[in-house]
Amino acid sequence: MDVSGGDTVRWTHFMSSRLESPFEAEGLQTLPEGNTWVRGSLKKPATAKAQWQVNGQWTETEPAEGTAVTAVKWNQRPMYEATYTSTASAVDFSGTGDGYRIIPFKDKLFVVNHLNWDYLNCRMATTGLPCPGFERGGFNFEEVAGTPLKAQGREQYWERARINLEAMNYRTGELFVFVTKGSWDGDTYVACTQLDTLTSCGMTKISSTPMMGSFEPVGDHYYMRDKFGTLYCYNYVSKEPCGSVSYGPVAANKQPSAVFEGRLYFSDQVRMYCHDDAAKGSCSGWPLEGIKLEGYNLYGLLNTDGSLKGVCTFNIYTDSLGCLTKNGESLTPSSAFASFIRQYSPARYPNWAVGSTYMGTKIYTANDVYIGCFDFATHASCGSPGLPQRAWPPMGCVRMRPAPGVC
Repeated sequence: MDVSGGDTVRWTHFMSSRLESPFEAEGLQTLPEGNTWVRGSLKKPATAKAQWQVNGQWTETEPAEGTAVTAVKWNQRPMYEATYTSTASAVDFSGTGDGYRIIPFKDKLFVVNHLNWDYLNCRMATTGLPCPGFERGGFNFEEVAGTPLKAQGREQYWERARINLEAMNYRTGELFVFVTKGSWDGDTYVACTQLDTLTSCGMTKISSTPMMGSFEPVGDHYYMRDKFGTLYCYNYVSKEPCGSVSYGPVAANKQPSAVFEGRLYFSDQVRMYCHDDAAKGSCSGWPLEGIKLEGYNLYGLLNTDGSLKGVCTFNIYTDSLGCLTKNGESLTPSSAFASFIRQYSPARYPNWAVGSTYMGTKIYTANDVYIGCFDFATHASCGSPGLPQRAWPPMGCVRMRPAPGVC
């Protein structure tokens, strides 16, 4: 760039926001040395907050004209924000089946069951009563687009993963779930269900091999792993497959997962893996065969600002919390966090990982009875809401997009 003293240089930085995953995002623009700030020159959306780096320190006050600024960063709020009805009391989910987690949609709370034939069930968020149409129980999934869901019966058998996490397109009201046809060993599909109309929006065949687990979506990409270790990707917005990667043999059929900073972390209780969604392969520093780290569940280890420091798993039988950095290196957690996980790790069914929820610098997770909170900013427990867990199944994680909340 050919510039001389007194010239004004303008940097333009672009950032996109997805409706499907509208969490806050941060942008950073570093500036070369020898430049000074032009006051009033920053143009940004109304929902963005800016900070300037001056003498190595960040400030939210715009510097004076001629100040040496080395970087500018901003926090962008979601372009669209959904508001859900709050509940005055806990919602009783007894009788809905053995679903893994609660899926909020408008004024309803859905659940996808594990073994029950009436796979999809629903409660009203404000009253806890069955949703309209669900008074007699749940519904099966249907294969042909436009077909209304049928209550109970077993005309068509669709099996979900042991730990089945869904993908939800909140713009269209479409719910996506990986299923196998006929049995655990059947062909694998992605079932699409329209929650507003309770009709099928079709199924997409993914592979002829049975799945072991379906994982947290990364942006528009929804993932599952088959019994041979291959990780399959499905774009639930365009409704088409988006590739696969072989990560080697699977040690167990219950596989917890978590998503941080565009990466999918998952475990088969013996080895930990990391998949880079953008690179469409294993994360830097992580081998395809994973890294040996035995334990159940999967926890994010955060820095004091809420960014990811590493991932951990807890082995209840050896009473140990093992952790790895983002680059796959061994990491020793603090005694405070290890003590928290020891207290709030499920003991009755440890291999049915309950999952965790993250809000800012806090992690919410659960044992067999209660939900607990740990704040990485203070590196101490932020207490327990005292909300009892149902004993089986250990439904401890609640879908957090697009509006945060804990049920």
